[in-house]
Amino acid sequence: MDIATPVFAHTIDFLNGDYIKQESTEDETENIIKNSTEIVHLLKKYNLKVADVSDYHIYPIADNDSPRLSADRLEYSLGNMLNYGFVDIDKIKKYYQHIYINQKQNELAFNDLNIAIAFTKDVFQTSKVYICDEDRYAMQTLAILLKNAMNDGIICYDDLYLNEKSVIQKLTGSKEYKEKWLTYCNYSQTERYDYQIENSYCIMAKKRYILPLYKDKRLDQLSSEINALLKEYLNISFDYYVLGK
Repeated sequence: MDIATPVFAHTIDFLNGDYIKQESTEDETENIIKNSTEIVHLLKKYNLKVADVSDYHIYPIADNDSPRLSADRLEYSLGNMLNYGFVDIDKIKKYYQHIYINQKQNELAFNDLNIAIAFTKDVFQTSKVYICDEDRYAMQTLAILLKNAMNDGIICYDDLYLNEKSVIQKLTGSKEYKEKWLTYCNYSQTERYDYQIENSYCIMAKKRYILPLYKDKRLDQLSSEINALLKEYLNISFDYYVLGK
């Protein structure tokens, strides 16, 4: 699904000005598939066309609109909550064991209400990381650094589809951008301000969350606790400036 994801992932959505939907990097999916001899050969082997795989949104189990649960949303949510230390591998396995395909709504769903509630609580905890000050500032600052480097001819847009190591090598090959890169890497905390100062940003971000089905009902309709967490999350404000230190 993420074949068109460039280096630094959703940072490039910030570079493209698409920090709310964070879908701009998907635009290259079809071209990447068409230009891959290996993938095209594999598609022909199974009598598939590029159009059959270039837009995975047409397969709702693979991907669907938030807050529904799809394979893509499940995969990155479980991986992130595990790597953030919010859950252990046994809990991940338990979540998998209670997921099934709801044929009526063409969506992944849970067959145990308590498991569904626990999963969603962990999702909201993980979702807060995606929009925290540190995450938003890091992506916005790196996006500006990359954009300036492109304007100065240090890198080009196509470099973003190579790998992060090669992009970093090009950046640090310039004395000016080596200093900027090292400054960026040395940020360790953020501070909030009610007004703008140099190198501070007031930036929003996509609020990712999941409200899975328990059988045929959405979880916020079944749990007052989940409904309260949803309201709290959606009410998080970005109406201030953030500065990295």
